[in-house]
Amino acid sequence: MVQEALGYGGIQLFVDRATAADTRFTLTDDNVPLVAEVCRRLDGIALAVELAAARVTVLPIPALAAELNRRFEILSQGSRSALPRRRTLSALIGWSYDLLSPQEQLLFSRLGIFAGALV
Repeated sequence: MVQEALGYGGIQLFVDRATAADTRFTLTDDNVPLVAEVCRRLDGIALAVELAAARVTVLPIPALAAELNRRFEILSQGSRSALPRRRTLSALIGWSYDLLSPQEQLLFSRLGIFAGALV
């Protein structure tokens, strides 16, 4: 089951980042379904998966999966010593968007699938 799960990019990324954050983390047959659920609920978004994986140092996988009922909110509490744009997923996206030219921002808003303001 573990080897099959590692065939998925999101799970592989989660395991790589979780192991980098906490060398005690291992993917097991018991936690594969929860790790897969975390990756699925984060829509496989690489940055979100990385931020979630970094949380294994403070949250066990079952708690992390349960916290995702609040979706991306769990990923919005960053390090106080980090630059503001690196503290939250929303701030990172907003900072990246602000780097676009006005024409690129207009194109981005037209191509976007979500209604409303970006930031």
